[in-house]
Amino acid sequence: MNNLEGLRAGAAEMRSVAQKLNQWADDLEASFRGSAADAETGKVLTLPGVRAVLAEKCAAGFSTQVKALIESYGVSSLKEVPAEKYGELLSAVAGLGSGGECGSGSGSGDSGDDADAG
Repeated sequence: MNNLEGLRAGAAEMRSVAQKLNQWADDLEASFRGSAADAETGKVLTLPGVRAVLAEKCAAGFSTQVKALIESYGVSSLKEVPAEKYGELLSAVAGLGSGGECGSGSGSGDSGDDADAG
């Protein structure tokens, strides 16, 4: 019976540790709400930083595509895009003009004025 009691005590301790780890994970997640870390670089992505990247793409003639990407999140402006989607959005924007579906951007005729980057 001594071994069985030891196993029960060990199992109880493991449950306690697991509960604490879950709480710490919840606390950590809560502390990062409102910003997002880029999975590749670990840098925190902020609204002003994302806005700057999108503004560059708009200036390069991709304002229609940038606007469409923003709207693909079910919102009408960048400030409404959830922070946890910034990395995904930047990845999609990076593909513009790289020989993908949008081409070089030279045929878009966009002035960059119609995209709401903020």
